[in-house]
Amino acid sequence: MKNTAVRIIIKQEKKYILSLPVLVLKVSDIQLLQSGVPDNMLPHPHDSFISVLCHGYRIRIPFDDIIYVSRVADATIINTHTENYKTVHRVKEILEALPADKFFRIHRSHIIATAYLKDIRNDQIIINGHCLTISYYFKHQLLERLQSK
Repeated sequence: MKNTAVRIIIKQEKKYILSLPVLVLKVSDIQLLQSGVPDNMLPHPHDSFISVLCHGYRIRIPFDDIIYVSRVADATIINTHTENYKTVHRVKEILEALPADKFFRIHRSHIIATAYLKDIRNDQIIINGHCLTISYYFKHQLLERLQSK
């Protein structure tokens, strides 16, 4: 399957879920979805997606596509290779749904994918051509983590 975000369409009468590209989930997955289980607790194919609400649609974004996450005003923006997704989820909620070994919080408003980290300069991080602020507290934690790898 190509690494792209997919939209989920719920068909109540047929008891299955379709997405683009076509992804058919089991009836047990649908029952979980309908029972109100938190979205980040839903089963993901190969544990490689985050599920977020974006413009009224439930979107699944592959972890590998996420470059960084930023909080801007009243929205959280998930920046990927192809698109930016605006969601109402808090940064903390998104951080909890992302794998800790691939992502790191650098500021109360920013999460980065460590694979795209290019440079650290004073209180700035260069990630895939974008400059983000890193807080003093998180900078020391990030440097310790990078040294331990």
